[in-house]
Amino acid sequence: MASKLCAPEEKALKAILQAEESKKTFSIICGLNGKQQVPLTQVDILNMDTTSPHKFVTLTSKTEIKKNVLSHNKTHSLQANATPFMSRPILKDFINPSIDAE
Repeated sequence: MASKLCAPEEKALKAILQAEESKKTFSIICGLNGKQQVPLTQVDILNMDTTSPHKFVTLTSKTEIKKNVLSHNKTHSLQANATPFMSRPILKDFINPSIDAE
């Protein structure tokens, strides 16, 4: 009967030890890989040209990449305007995400 009462604690201890072991292993792997600082050299974007047989276009120019990433981020951040939270005029005027910050 006593062993049944200790089962949850044993299970919890086992889970903690397993999590610590996983964290230690992950830390070792990250240490072996080192800090990787590789710049972004190309980006694949969805091809909007319907006449092209290719689904994606690869951008390699730094200016093209920057332009498309900024465009995507602006579109993505403006999605919140359609939510009930942003439908209140006070919030929309206060946050004003439509202003271009360049």
